[in-house]
Order: sequence, then C-alpha cells, then structure tokens
Amino acid sequence: MANHSFVYATSGPTLYKIDPSNDQMVWDTTIGDDSQRTMAVTPDGKYIYVAMHDQCKVIKVDTANGEMVSAIDINLPLSIAITSDGKYGWGGGESKENPGIQTQCSFYLVDLASDAIVPTPMLQRVIGWPEPIARVALSADGKLLYAAAGYMFYTIDTAAKKIITVQDSAGNAPMQATHVSVSPDNKRVYVTSDLRCCVRIINTSTKMVSGEINDLGGNAMKVISSSSGDALYINSFKDGGTIFKIDPATRKTVKTLQINGPVAIALTEDGKYLYVSNRSDKHLVKVDTSTMDIVSIVDGVQKEGSLVLG
Repeated sequence: MANHSFVYATSGPTLYKIDPSNDQMVWDTTIGDDSQRTMAVTPDGKYIYVAMHDQCKVIKVDTANGEMVSAIDINLPLSIAITSDGKYGWGGGESKENPGIQTQCSFYLVDLASDAIVPTPMLQRVIGWPEPIARVALSADGKLLYAAAGYMFYTIDTAAKKIITVQDSAGNAPMQATHVSVSPDNKRVYVTSDLRCCVRIINTSTKMVSGEINDLGGNAMKVISSSSGDALYINSFKDGGTIFKIDPATRKTVKTLQINGPVAIALTEDGKYLYVSNRSDKHLVKVDTSTMDIVSIVDGVQKEGSLVLG
C-alpha cells in the first residue's frame, strides 16, 4: 500500500486528486460524464482505474499527473477491485448478450501489466434475477472474489476463474446490491442492499447469511470497515441523508451524521476521518469519525460523485 494515500473524487466530467493532509487539490482532469462510476487504486498508488458504466470502458489514469494512460473496452462495467499484488483487476457488470434489466450479469478480469482482458468463459452470463448487476470485493489474499447480483451471492476462485459457491443471499427477495466489502479479518462479507434498506452479513466460512444491520432507511449505499475492525460506516438516504457509525460486534448505531444526499464515502487508512460526497452546497466534506462532526470542506468540487482513497 502506498505510504501516503490520497482522496480521489469524481464530479460531473472531472476526476480530482486531493491531499488529505490539507484538503487541497493536487490536480483535476476530465474523464467524461457517466451515470455510475467505481474506482480502485493500485497498491503502489501509481494508477487509478475508473469503471465507466455508460461509456462501456475502464480507464487508467496516472496518479502523478492525472493523465489518462489507457481505456479498456468492457461492456457496462459497474465495479472493480484490484488484487493486493497489483497484477489484476476484477469487476462485474451487465451481460453483453442481455444488457439492461434482464436476468444476467458477467464478470471481467484485466491483466494490469498489459491492460488486456483475460478470458473468463466460465464467468459469463451469470444468473442474478431480477437485477443482474454484480458488485464485487476481493479477499485479503486475493484468492476469492465475492460478488452480489440480484438476490444471489457468489464466491469465485480467482485462480481457476470459476464460481465455487452460489447462495441465495436475501431469503428469496431481491437485494439490488449497491456495494460489497470484506471485513479486515476476512471473516465477514458485507452486502449493502438499496432495495432491502439493510446490510446483509455473509459468513465467509459457510458462505451463508449470518445477520443483518437494519434501520438504515431507504437507499443504503455503501459500508466501509475501519482497518482495526472496530467500526463500520454506512451512507444512506434515510431522512434525506444519514451517515451511520456502527459497532460491528453489536450491529448497533454508535453515532450518526445528518447530511443531504450522501452518495459516497471514503475512510482514511488510520480511520480518523471520513470523506463524504453529498448533494448539499458543500459537496465534499471531511468528518471526524470520533465525533461524527464535519471538520473541513474541500473547495472546488462542483457536485457529488464517487470517492476512493489510495
């Protein structure tokens, strides 16, 4: 992991790099408008990959200067995760054969040395009714890819490039997963459900649902775990906008922050600060996680968008 992480934020057609030590812009670059974007930074911090759904590509940007290095054609990508050795990028999106609101999704694999697609014939046209879109996260060792699509939860062997378990992750009810993440101890996978307004917890040993975090209101978007594993942060549109700080042991709310339309969150490596992209007149803010109070505003971000640290 890079010694000094930066904040990367999208706003309209622009990608920003922000220094969290002073919340100042390092650079900004135009990448084009897109309705849904997911970002991942390589472990060495040299490149950021942005999955551009509407543009049907994943772009690679040099984090030193903001210059676009390459663009990889991928059908309707909606998520991307980079292996800890920085060699591969895994992602999920909509099936090329049946794009849109159909019954199928697909997974893709990119060799990051050449930015070339690696064939994954066993992972095409995966059933995920009624919402096919796949959200993904990697285990700490990179051996397993966890994915949620529709009401199904998949475990994928990344070496064999095949699905090894498939479970109904939502009790026969659609999840419409918006995010998947893995706990620092690799024992739990968190699947955030927009449709079900909750976070489902998957036991990585059994690959079965072991619990839920509820009372999140409508449109629960993302869950981030602190590196120490003692706190979870979830952004939701409950009551117009709420950030929840959750105790993962009890699954109870510790603190909340009300903010209009928090569409994305990102946590600093030390867990001290949470960045929130939102629909207020202060589009990107920095939150002290101990108090859940806003401590600074990042100037220059024109509207809400996606966020990542790396």
